[in-house]
Amino acid sequence: MNLRRFMIPCLIAILAAALTMSGCSASTSITGSDAKSPDAKDTGGKVTLRFMTSDNSEATAYKTIISDFEKQNPNIKVEMTVVPGTETFITALKAKFSANDAPDLYSFQVGARTQEFAAAGLLADLSGDPQLLQNIQKKDLALVTYKGGIYAAPTNYQATGVFINQDVFSKYGLTPPENFQQLIEVNKAFQQKGLQYPMVMAGKDVGIVSQFDFQYLSTVVLYNQPDYYKQILDGKLHFNSPLMKKMFDRYAQLRAFMSPDSLGVDADTAVKRFIKGEGAMLMDGTWRIQPIRQYAPDMKVIMIPSVLQEPNQERVLNVGVSLGVSLTKSSKHPEEAKKFLAYILTPEVGNTYATVAQQLSTIKGVNAVFDPMLQPLLPYLNGDKTDKTSPHADLTWIPGIKDVMKTETQKWFLGDSLDSILNDWEAQHQRLMKENPDFVNNYGKNG
Repeated sequence: MNLRRFMIPCLIAILAAALTMSGCSASTSITGSDAKSPDAKDTGGKVTLRFMTSDNSEATAYKTIISDFEKQNPNIKVEMTVVPGTETFITALKAKFSANDAPDLYSFQVGARTQEFAAAGLLADLSGDPQLLQNIQKKDLALVTYKGGIYAAPTNYQATGVFINQDVFSKYGLTPPENFQQLIEVNKAFQQKGLQYPMVMAGKDVGIVSQFDFQYLSTVVLYNQPDYYKQILDGKLHFNSPLMKKMFDRYAQLRAFMSPDSLGVDADTAVKRFIKGEGAMLMDGTWRIQPIRQYAPDMKVIMIPSVLQEPNQERVLNVGVSLGVSLTKSSKHPEEAKKFLAYILTPEVGNTYATVAQQLSTIKGVNAVFDPMLQPLLPYLNGDKTDKTSPHADLTWIPGIKDVMKTETQKWFLGDSLDSILNDWEAQHQRLMKENPDFVNNYGKNG
């Protein structure tokens, strides 16, 4: 991809800069001495590295990690900037690239975005330094690879599944389901025993209301048909095909076990209902653990892998690399930046990251589990079921379609016809394909 085609309008750059200066879109945390120009050394001989992240929980962990790193490396100072929000971060980062003011390193979602920046020649290839990535599993490099080069170091896993209120299951004498048929049966059993709406749903939250889609696409479609998205890009399969209709047919079966007022329920209310035992199950991801513990630190709850597969299909855990740290090609201090990255990728720092950020670390040798409710996932993470995992299906999609999918799912949940939402989903995908032909032409050639 030509860098000129990648650059965004100056107006966006100016807007992003203005927002940053006003404090509306970013909060900046600076460690070490006062900040100077990115390529300057202070009178003490220190090198200043600039590091960006979009995740506040990550930033909390990195504050500790940076402090320890600076103590061990007194000649290096790391200045961290936090720009919360995916879209805000990507707008600010593109503006910095356009203004030749990119950070030395940044932590962000891997997948299509990593490959987009790599194709534009903006990221440093890490594949020439095998020792740097020695603590990363090879299977985790797919989403950070472009034409044989490696353009980010995976640091963060996110898993999705079903939260189980163990007290409610014990009260009604039931056990958690292991496939979709059992999921329907256990919901019916709850209703027969007096719990009318065992499935908790937050219809106002596009992230939760679309969890069924993402989990189904990852654990059923992608796992059993790895090339399904390549077929979509090639026009052999479509988002309004029977494959997607079957997904929504299954989703529709579960709606009978969700409260009618779910349309007006937000994420916080859904968590409270789950904790109170007004429902027994909540489909979501590891990011929902912190809110659950905020309200119920001692609650007996576990997170189990998705149960959307047929009884004769393999049960898999949807867990994949979510975030990675990239080194920008324009860094004035690449060796110091690699030194900081190598430090991030040590097991000791990985344990700190997992505990403080309350995330799943990708680094080999990390044994910290930040909450006991994750115990059922351990065999899939580092036990005898590591081959029964599937990455996040949406991370390989063309940029922009993920948000379309979330919005369309919510519209369906609100009552729009299935045909209308799938047709719109397909039309929006076709539009994005026309707007980004490089993505379509290069898909599948990046490994």
